[in-house]
Amino acid sequence: MSDNNQNEALQKQINLILGAVIILTGTVAAYLYIQARHFRQDLNGVRPVHGMVVQAYNNDKPNVDAFVAKLADYGRTHPDFAPIMKKYQLQPPTNSVAPASAPKTAGTTSPAPAKAAPAPAPAPKK
Repeated sequence: MSDNNQNEALQKQINLILGAVIILTGTVAAYLYIQARHFRQDLNGVRPVHGMVVQAYNNDKPNVDAFVAKLADYGRTHPDFAPIMKKYQLQPPTNSVAPASAPKTAGTTSPAPAKAAPAPAPAPKK
């Protein structure tokens, strides 16, 4: 084959590959557009449920924080509970509402303020 024939053959191959790449790119772009549209529709269907779940979480959070604080207090006073405290890294939440204390009587001094607890560790992954 002469150089001219080889050049034409290579040019045809390049044009064929370029056409295939253009078709492939268009197909992938169309597929991604359809998937994005389906995802958007699914997301719009989930938004109301998501709002209810977040609202329920926000409503229950003070109760859960108070329960965790009570568990942490229990763990400090009962050494048998220490392994469970260590396993689940139970620490009282730093921003939780303190449980109601007994009313102060005249002539008593208030106890020294407690040291700030470290931030709770993330929950263990399942």
